[in-house]
Amino acid sequence: MSTDKEEFALYCEAKNDKVRKRLGIKGGFYWTTAKKLSVAISRCITAMDDNDYDEDDFKKPVRVNLPVVDDLPPEGVFDTEFCNRYEKGGKDGITMTFIGPSPSVQDKPASTDNTNINGEAMTEIEESMLLPVSGQELPIRWLAQHGSEKPVTHVSRDELQALHIARAEELPAVTALAISHKTSLLDSLEIRDLHKLVRDTDKVFPNPGNSDLGLITAFFEAYLDADYTDRGLLTKEWMKGNRVSRITRTASGANAGGGNKTDRNPNLVHTLDTLDVEIAAATLPMDFNIYEIPGSVYRRAKEVVLNKESPFKEWSAALRATPGILDYSRAAIFALIRSAHPEFYHYPGRLQGYINAYLTETDHENPSKETLTAARHTPEKDILEEINREVVTERETEEEKPQPSDAMAGEQATTETMEPDTTEHGQNAQSLDAQSQVSSANQVKVTADEVNKIMQAANISQPDADKLLAVSRGEFVEGISDPNDPKWVKGIQTRDSVNQNQHESERNDQKAEQNSPNALQNEPETKQSEPVAQQEVEKVCTACGQTGGGNCPDCGAVMGDATYQETFDEEYQVEVQ
Repeated sequence: MSTDKEEFALYCEAKNDKVRKRLGIKGGFYWTTAKKLSVAISRCITAMDDNDYDEDDFKKPVRVNLPVVDDLPPEGVFDTEFCNRYEKGGKDGITMTFIGPSPSVQDKPASTDNTNINGEAMTEIEESMLLPVSGQELPIRWLAQHGSEKPVTHVSRDELQALHIARAEELPAVTALAISHKTSLLDSLEIRDLHKLVRDTDKVFPNPGNSDLGLITAFFEAYLDADYTDRGLLTKEWMKGNRVSRITRTASGANAGGGNKTDRNPNLVHTLDTLDVEIAAATLPMDFNIYEIPGSVYRRAKEVVLNKESPFKEWSAALRATPGILDYSRAAIFALIRSAHPEFYHYPGRLQGYINAYLTETDHENPSKETLTAARHTPEKDILEEINREVVTERETEEEKPQPSDAMAGEQATTETMEPDTTEHGQNAQSLDAQSQVSSANQVKVTADEVNKIMQAANISQPDADKLLAVSRGEFVEGISDPNDPKWVKGIQTRDSVNQNQHESERNDQKAEQNSPNALQNEPETKQSEPVAQQEVEKVCTACGQTGGGNCPDCGAVMGDATYQETFDEEYQVEVQ
């Protein structure tokens, strides 16, 4: 194979007179060193495009003899000014010859008339001369590209004057404001890029006079920030009404969607990362309100994502590869995962086939009742938990109020038995849309009227206040407590409840007797459990040897150590055991 290179000189003549007038040139000249003519022609077309010239405006490049002149353009540069001084001709027809002044003009003395060296009036030439658009103001450049299929790089004086008139009459005010607000972003654009932006803006906003200024400027930013290959998809999404800021792609390069309205919070920026949290929450076994996810469930879902546990890992890989996955509602994602066979995730091919077959939602903003049922969406649980939290909060507020001095003894025993079980009712509902843990101290207190309205709207009957208080103490209440909970298994419930209540009653009675001056007088009444005929014989005081009481400290109103030990020793030993 030959490695010799040679010099190729190419002449590209303007296609017709219309092109000559529009561009103000006769043709273009290019030369380079290459092995073959085809390579030189390819480089010439590339250089032509680099100078913002269209290949269709010129005839096919013709090889000519390389001229040996001082003003030869540099190698690899497409030069149009060279063709104003030299033209293709000569004896062989392929030699670039110098264009000299006509003899009649050379013989004439210098004139003060406004003519060029060819004797042509400069006024006519200037009127037919094309002016570059790139040097005009940004609104003029914008209007020059409006309605044109190709980038407009040069205009005549008449066309430029018409553009200035159209700026005041035809350019919508909202478009002019959008251009002025984003001048720093648009001013540096090349004519080719500006033409594409104008073309796509006209597609998205066919009637800019009725459009919102904020939307137009947002489209400018999203369009210019997007990758060059994604701008077409971005324009199509905006034409559909999906105001996306960028194009999210799956691992295979397909469009992941995410610009349409769904059942999620409209302020949520839904991405593949937020989708992972939803997938992890859907793989958990418990039922909850999928739009107000409890804090404990949300934290567990974040752990699953962080640790990449199964089956979340397999579901995430399959759904992330699904085109348009971000378009589907949260209910559809939950229903899809919770309706699948529990062993599907072991088989990637079968799992992907299941997703393609059953992910057929059309109304992403309003999921059907069947979809919500399959997702195991239970909003009523959050309402009951909110009511329980309200009752506990009100009771704690009452307990914190200052008590009279004469009621302190009785209140002490009551508060010990009324301590709430915060482990069951202390969870906070966590909104996944907010993506942050909400502290119970920052929650807004709900009034009783608001709770009633919420329950009426959800068709939930209002439970009795006594039952709610019993639930808060950890007792079983039919209709509210979960009968399937292991602690409420039949047989265990009755025994635990009786033992617990009995121990609490004994402790409360003992504390009340210690603080009461009539403890000894009330003791026989509280201890009497047999008929009157079987009462025990009155005891004799071991200290003074007398009956009836009141004769010494041990049998008086305040019992002594001996009497106290004899009276309560048996009960005390049972309690300790």
